Amino acid sequence: MSIQIQRLISAIALLGLPACTTATSENAFSGTSSGGMSDSEGSDEGSAGGATSRVHLEAPMMVTDGQVAFLTASGSIVEHPQAYIAGKTFYAAVFDGGFAQGLDLPLAEHWGTVPDDLSIAATFDVTLPDGPYDVSLIVYTETAIDPATTDPESVPIPVAGELSAFTLSQDEIRDGDPSFANGVVRVNVAGSDATVTLSNRADPDDIGASFVDTILVVP
Repeated sequence: MSIQIQRLISAIALLGLPACTTATSENAFSGTSSGGMSDSEGSDEGSAGGATSRVHLEAPMMVTDGQVAFLTASGSIVEHPQAYIAGKTFYAAVFDGGFAQGLDLPLAEHWGTVPDDLSIAATFDVTLPDGPYDVSLIVYTETAIDPATTDPESVPIPVAGELSAFTLSQDEIRDGDPSFANGVVRVNVAGSDATVTLSNRADPDDIGASFVDTILVVP
C-alpha cells in the first residue's frame, strides 16, 4: 500500500468518513450516470453466482433562488450559489455493509461531474447478491480534480467544506446486520435493484430530519 493511500485512510478516519480507496483493478467497466465519467471495480466479491441486482445512487440537490443550503455537523447551515456546486467533481462508491474503514475495498466506484441542475445520479455497474451495502458520496467543492485522469490509488482526501453523504437513521439496519460508519448510507438489496436517495436537507425548523439521508458539509 502506498504512503499516499495510508495518509488518505488516516485522514478520513479522523473525519469520521469512509476510507474510499481502491486498489488498481484489471477490470474497468462503464456505468450509467448523470454527470458521470467512469466506473471502476474494486472487488469481484459482490458478483457472486446468481447475483443480478444493482445499486443506484440518486442525489438531486434542492435549489432556492439560486442558492443551495447544506447542514454542518454542528447543525448550522452553509449556503453556496448553484453555479459554485455545478461542475464540481464527485466520487461515489458501494461497499459491503459494515465494511471495515481503511481495510475493505469498495465493490465498485464512480467518478463524475455535478451537472448544472445539481442532480447527481449513478448506477454502480456490479451485480450484487441480496444483502446490506453501504454507499458513500463525496463532492469535491474545494479540491480541483479532473475525473477523467483520476488514479484509483490516489482518491483525494476530502477537506473541510467539501460535501459527504450522511445519515443518522438506523432504519435500514435489519436484525442481524452490521452497523455502518459515518459518511455512508445503508441500502438493502432484496431480489431486485436498490436505490439510495440523498438530498441537501437543511431545514432549520427540523434539524433532526435534516440529518437523515443528507449531504453534509465535511468538518
